[in-house]
Amino acid sequence: MKPYAAARRLSLPWSAVLPHGVGKAARVRGTLGIATAFLLVVALWLATHAYLGVVGDARFYNLQMLRHLSAGDYDADLYFRYGSQDEFSVFTFIFAPVIRAFGLSAGNVILNLGFQGLWLSGAWYLVRGLVRDERVGVLVTAMTIVMPGGIGFFRNAEPFLTPRPLAEALTLWALGTMLRGHLFRAAAVLAASLTIHPLMTLPGLGVLFFYLSARYRLLWGVAGVGLAAVVGLALLGVEPVSRLAAVFDPEWFSAVIVRDGFCFVSQWDVAEWLPACNTLAVAGAGLVLARPRQRRLLAAACAVAVLGCCASFVGGDLLRLVLVSDAQLWRAMWLLSFVANTCLVIGVVEAARCRGVSLTSPVAILSLAILLLALSRFFANAALLVTPVAAAGLLVRSWEHHRRAPPGVVGRVLVMVFLGVACALGVFGVGVTVQVLRVSPMQLWWTSGGLGLAVLSLLALWQQLGGAGRAAAAPAGGPARFAFAVVVVALAVVMWDQRPPWRRFIEAGDDPPPALRQLVAGGGDMFWEGDVTVPWFLLRQASYFSCDQGTGVLFKRGTALAYKQRYADFQKLGTIDFWRGTECPGSRNDRVTPLTRDDLRELCARQAGLGRLVLLRPVQGASGQVWVAPADFESTVRTDGKISLVTSDRFYFYACDDYRRH
Repeated sequence: MKPYAAARRLSLPWSAVLPHGVGKAARVRGTLGIATAFLLVVALWLATHAYLGVVGDARFYNLQMLRHLSAGDYDADLYFRYGSQDEFSVFTFIFAPVIRAFGLSAGNVILNLGFQGLWLSGAWYLVRGLVRDERVGVLVTAMTIVMPGGIGFFRNAEPFLTPRPLAEALTLWALGTMLRGHLFRAAAVLAASLTIHPLMTLPGLGVLFFYLSARYRLLWGVAGVGLAAVVGLALLGVEPVSRLAAVFDPEWFSAVIVRDGFCFVSQWDVAEWLPACNTLAVAGAGLVLARPRQRRLLAAACAVAVLGCCASFVGGDLLRLVLVSDAQLWRAMWLLSFVANTCLVIGVVEAARCRGVSLTSPVAILSLAILLLALSRFFANAALLVTPVAAAGLLVRSWEHHRRAPPGVVGRVLVMVFLGVACALGVFGVGVTVQVLRVSPMQLWWTSGGLGLAVLSLLALWQQLGGAGRAAAAPAGGPARFAFAVVVVALAVVMWDQRPPWRRFIEAGDDPPPALRQLVAGGGDMFWEGDVTVPWFLLRQASYFSCDQGTGVLFKRGTALAYKQRYADFQKLGTIDFWRGTECPGSRNDRVTPLTRDDLRELCARQAGLGRLVLLRPVQGASGQVWVAPADFESTVRTDGKISLVTSDRFYFYACDDYRRH
């Protein structure tokens, strides 16, 4: 079988780069073309999804797997004492053996790469369900890799180990299957995804329903039966739907609104509303440019996202219903952002092929919006201009549609001035982000290097696929292009692992240094300032308190009350845990207020279960032991609106028993 026919029969994206020849030379060039395009896509992914280690929510899921593998070592931890989110997913049960077999560090790398590969394949499968031209499909998939999606604190295809990327991948596969007419298969894939992460899968079920309900009216009856089943399960007391009528009491809600306030739409700040507005603006532009099949999918995604945000606001923010708040229905924005990005890029590429591009055309303006959104992955402030630029593109598009002609000279001048101002502001926004990144020079280096590799990969892939012109033939691969792709992907591999030395030290192995092991022997549960992963992953024991342990206050009242009490006592220490984000605000105006022996005595007296404190600074009048770490601990803190970097390799140990006796 010819290489081109074989690739097309297998529905592979690389048939676009295969030549139609049948000779040996043509087969070699076709193979090089496939390999070159594949390597460039891999390089683009690695450059835009750097590995950060066990950070963010990956800490909680890894802790759940370690608890599953241990003999009760973590049962006393506040995160587990009253139950955890692990009850609603099979993720831990399925993937804990991988951590057992390969260890924490290697296991995370293996699973992370596997989930991201599945996510990328799901994205390609869905895109190919929307476009016929394979070259356009490859280009669109490449752009969806670069363009960020989600809501500020929850981004699509997260570069660390959680079940969310896996559930997203399965949802994308399910929707791609739906577009091909295999409805029962799509429903089965979504059912499997529900067992991994229900909250990320619900938007996929909603899109499936709205996409098909216009054609199959019977689905409304099925939805009614499903709603009745939910009510029945709630009456029977089946978790978690038994919380359907439960309401946060004032004491519980006071802890939730501080620690998990981002789960309530009314508490979002600009970091959350900006990506949401950009997603809606991109979705609006996509609806205008999309073809009927694409518009139908995008409209379903818009309906699910908007209804989810409204339901979250009414049920969570206003009525304070526990189940609605726990469901976090606003998470449907992740799927809308992906579908909107996809449809907009498809619309721009196809419009450019049909009509051509001028500097003041809607295609050019919307292309600038796409580039600004892609740039915001590396420099966050570039996202400030996505919505106004997209709105300008839609305005010009509306003018041309109603007037049957492009804007006149004055209109074109105004558009050029607007685009010039937007570009200038974009450059200024990038500069502001650079100033923030300079707090950590290594982070600035990684960001700049990732941007450079992403640009090289995109340009090389564009050339490999022959651009977006209607008559452009996709060139076959050659040794020079293949060698260039190898160099680019090698650089991307080198830059992919961006864990700092401290993170590598924590994840390296199960056995802590002998000096540290002696200091913590028999000390009971501890508080480790700045990094709860030290007791969790290095010492393999429970932590007494950390702001991170409060992530479950939204789901468990017992966790909320215990966390609130410990939070109030530890907050008086003014450690850096209370100066890194809005979820754990501090009470002192001066973070460097010296700690005294009386501070330790009061805390240890109030917290009878606390065995030891490990602090980043010595306590006046108190005798403690010092441990010098083999790597520097680093953390950014915010004081008086400024971001600064705290670095230390010294930790000070204080045993509570020494202060309770006096």
